[in-house]
Amino acid sequence: MRLALGQLHNISPDWIVPSNGASELLTGAVRELVNLKLTYLIVPGFWDYWRALQGFGAKVKSCPFSWKRKTFFLNLDPVNPQLSGVIINNPHNPTGKLFHRDILLPLLEKFALVVVYKSFMDFFPPHEQQSLIPMMGDYPNLVIIRLLTKFG
Repeated sequence: MRLALGQLHNISPDWIVPSNGASELLTGAVRELVNLKLTYLIVPGFWDYWRALQGFGAKVKSCPFSWKRKTFFLNLDPVNPQLSGVIINNPHNPTGKLFHRDILLPLLEKFALVVVYKSFMDFFPPHEQQSLIPMMGDYPNLVIIRLLTKFG
């Protein structure tokens, strides 16, 4: 499975970690985020992120964003980038808004760890999807959680 997925996405199969579901992978990512001084969390957002971070004792900074505008951005400037992480879902849950790559890529330069949960990306046509999977080789601080259960 890892080999086939690696070939499909043109990435190393060593970067793929199959699991029994996204919750298992989310728990692993949260354990890494807890090692950092602060985790930024986009709100409103998927409640499991908050619950998992709090459950492991992470220090969390809520970052509200206005999703009502046609164009939106993330204004995330960590005080200590080497000791900060961020978790974001793309497309955003609960709004369904899609964060474009040009919004997400700067996060990879600003944070020690960026976790992108992309379970609903397949709702978008392929030409509209904004996956960061092709950039994984350039950013060792990038973790992408993707489900196959929604569309598999």
